Amino acid sequence: MSTKFLNKRRRDLLLLCFFLVIARFLSLGLNVSYLLSTLFFFGIPAAYLSLRVSKGQIKKALVFASLCLIPAVTVDILAVSSGAWIVPETVFPFRLFQIIPLEDLIWAFLMVYLLILVYEYFLDEGKNLFLIKKPLKYCLLFLALSAIFSILLIYLKPRLLYVPYFYFVIGAVFALAPMLLFIILYPKLISKFFKAGILFFLLLIVFELTGLTLHHWEFPGPDFVGWINVFGQRFPIEEFVFFVILFSSAALSYYEFLYDDRK
Repeated sequence: MSTKFLNKRRRDLLLLCFFLVIARFLSLGLNVSYLLSTLFFFGIPAAYLSLRVSKGQIKKALVFASLCLIPAVTVDILAVSSGAWIVPETVFPFRLFQIIPLEDLIWAFLMVYLLILVYEYFLDEGKNLFLIKKPLKYCLLFLALSAIFSILLIYLKPRLLYVPYFYFVIGAVFALAPMLLFIILYPKLISKFFKAGILFFLLLIVFELTGLTLHHWEFPGPDFVGWINVFGQRFPIEEFVFFVILFSSAALSYYEFLYDDRK
């Protein structure tokens, strides 16, 4: 890898950090909506990196981020129904299935899209492999059926959507456990995941604190393991562990196992 390319990546990394500072400053200074703050934190850096990577990498990121919207629908329905979190206000005139604010899906897509671009550009050596593995088909079938079942329950048996300690359960079963299993099987990827995790820890903790300051989301339910306070903002331990710390590594574990080359 040439010195010129390394220097270019360092400049781009510094620029992403600059985007983060600007996103925080603009969001608080202008008291923006959840949607606009999401575009500041994730949309702008994603747009910039899209100009720096290859078309093949953009395609991989777009497809994987789009596929992640399927479980995002299920998780959001169960989370809101269980009191794990809620978005009090939306700029749109409706909520999907009367529950999901469209901002959540826009945020989920942009967050995963940006994560994959960061991973591909800075850590995966610019590989353009576009792999659709057989397990992915079964995984998508399961996720699609889960989403359909959750949507039906909204109208048929909404009480069944309540899951005690939902955030802990979903984080432990579908984030922590698969991630640990994956890095045990493929320990060479730990270094890449750790490096991506540092950048996304900074991005997500600043986004979290900004969103809480502006009341973009709340954690209304009682079923949390505990609470922490960071710079005057209070949020569940599950949010800090499973979202701020582990999200990037968990998402990349699924990406590598189902969609990339596991190298």
